[in-house]
Amino acid sequence: MNEGQLQELITQVKNLKIEVAQQKEGSLKWEQATKSLRKALDRLLGEIPQLPGLAKDSHPDYEEVLYETLSEVPKYISDFQPQQDSIIKSFVAWINYKLRLKYRITELYSQGKQVRVTSLDQLLTDQRYKSLRNTDFAYLDPPEAETSIAQRVWEYIDQDPEGKLRNCILQRYPDCNAQAVAKILYSSDSYKANGQANLKALAQHFNIPYQTFYSYWKKHCQPLLSEIAKEIGNSKEDSYE
Repeated sequence: MNEGQLQELITQVKNLKIEVAQQKEGSLKWEQATKSLRKALDRLLGEIPQLPGLAKDSHPDYEEVLYETLSEVPKYISDFQPQQDSIIKSFVAWINYKLRLKYRITELYSQGKQVRVTSLDQLLTDQRYKSLRNTDFAYLDPPEAETSIAQRVWEYIDQDPEGKLRNCILQRYPDCNAQAVAKILYSSDSYKANGQANLKALAQHFNIPYQTFYSYWKKHCQPLLSEIAKEIGNSKEDSYE
């Protein structure tokens, strides 16, 4: 993509964002503008990884960090103003620094950040979910307690008694809901790599663009599953008090 093409695409996205905001939500014009905006954004987000100068790294979680950064482009693109003669250099610098891609890469090493999802058991024992446990289940045998909770979480996912998971649907992709994702994620080795969930393979399974699926997972699916796990973990602890 050359300078002129990138400038034209960025301007198109900005103008379409304004048009969407001006239309009544749900109206025909709003739907048409929204559809055009999605197409323009998909094209822009697809071109960004190919731009020269974009921060890159060999860390195994780099791709996840990149897409995490790209997910913020639609939100902040209106704020972008070229600061250099070259639109490409200016836009890349904006992504590297304003959207913090370079810093996110640094954090991968300084904090040992793990973006990918691990197994159901690890969901309950991972550092991020320590609130599930009361002093590491000091009054119980930890492995047994954790296995029991993991089993209860799996049973909840399988039955979805309140319909919370089935109702957590990715817009425009009715076959993709939190229950369907969780069942595949935690039951099939085909969607794991080195013991970790492969979100890219899941996105391909549902025939959804990876960026779209990743955003859905991070903003909706994962938080819901985490909350359910916490509730089950807390209820398990209460039964022993």
